[in-house]
Amino acid sequence: VDMKPDSKVGNGMAEYLRDTVSFLIEQHRDHVDKRNNANGIGYSSKLRLPSKLLPPYFSKASSLSSSSRNQLRTARGIRPALGNELEIVLFLDSGGGTVQDYGLASSHLSRLRDEPHVTLSVCVDRVAASGGYMMACQATPGHLYAAPFAMLGSIGVLMETVNVHEVLKRYGVKPLVIKAGKNKAPLKTFGEVTTDELK
Repeated sequence: VDMKPDSKVGNGMAEYLRDTVSFLIEQHRDHVDKRNNANGIGYSSKLRLPSKLLPPYFSKASSLSSSSRNQLRTARGIRPALGNELEIVLFLDSGGGTVQDYGLASSHLSRLRDEPHVTLSVCVDRVAASGGYMMACQATPGHLYAAPFAMLGSIGVLMETVNVHEVLKRYGVKPLVIKAGKNKAPLKTFGEVTTDELK
């Protein structure tokens, strides 16, 4: 799985990870179930996925010949191509972004990491900062790898705004700010920002 530098998590990457992770989990469970069944253990509960959540080359299987379809999917899931132990390698290069998008992407990676007999390895060649660092931290313990000069870390949070309170005051304009609590929107554009709010 490749998280390229120009890929924005908020621009569909979280959804891409969701679909990829769901596909990998089903593929792995399907193979383990088939192997257990061959050994007389029986089937475990599996994750069933609609075709729209499968990668394009699987969801388009209906247009293939019957022999080709049998190579892709069986009645019990996708035809196995994996061993009992599976390692997923994520190539990550990201400086971060919004909390919501990177939090969602990280939760998808944690699903993969927490799957039994699955190892999630994360490789960082250049940078994994802020939200990218949160994603990198979802690696299986001991499986986060970084290049010697790569930058990893939670660099911090940046918020910029302009306050025009003094300008409005000079022209006799008094802004009215209504909020639900003392910690709601401490940095305002029009109203006065107090010392406590800056803290």
